[in-house]
Amino acid sequence: LLFTFLKSSYIVNSRSIDITNKKTNFIFEEITKSELEPGDIAFKNPDLFPWPIDHCLIFVEYNQSSDLYCFIEANCHYGVQYRWANMDELKGNMWGPYARVKSANSIQKQNAIDFSKRQIGKEFQGEWNNKNYNPDDLENDSLSNEWYCSELLWAAYYNCNNPFPEEKPKNGYIYGDGIDLDRNGG
Repeated sequence: LLFTFLKSSYIVNSRSIDITNKKTNFIFEEITKSELEPGDIAFKNPDLFPWPIDHCLIFVEYNQSSDLYCFIEANCHYGVQYRWANMDELKGNMWGPYARVKSANSIQKQNAIDFSKRQIGKEFQGEWNNKNYNPDDLENDSLSNEWYCSELLWAAYYNCNNPFPEEKPKNGYIYGDGIDLDRNGG
C-alpha cells in the first residue's frame, strides 16, 4: 500500500467513518502543526456535499510570519488556487483527516507541489469520470487542462518523478511515470 492505516475509524462532524474494511491507499491520522509536511494531503468536508469527505488539497508550506498554512486546491467555484488556513481552522470540523504518501521521498513531494503550482489559475473540471495527468494533451482530451480536486492530486503524484521548473524546458515537460494514488482506476 502507498499509505498505511493509523486508525480504523475517524470521527467527522459527529459521524464515525469505518475505514477498516475499505480498500484505500490513505493514512488517516490526526496531524499536529509540527507533523504536517509539504506534499501531505488534506481532506475537507462538507462544504459542497453532505458526505463525510468531499474535497482534497495538497499542503504546500507553513508561513511562520503570518501563521498560515498554504494549500493548493481545485475549487468548483474558483478553479485551481491557493487556499490559506490557520491552525484553528485546520483543527475545526471542516478539515481532516490528513494523509501522507508513504512511498514518496522529499524530491517527489516537491515535484508534486511544483506540478500543482503550474496548474494555478486553470479551470475546475466537473467531468469526474475524465482523469488525465498531462495538461498539455488537448489534442486527445479537450478537458486535459482542467482539474477536479482528487484528479489534481492524483496527477501531481503521478508526475512526481519529473521536475516542473518555472521556465518550461526546451523539449517541454515530461509527464507520467510517478506514484499512482489511484491503483484501482476509479
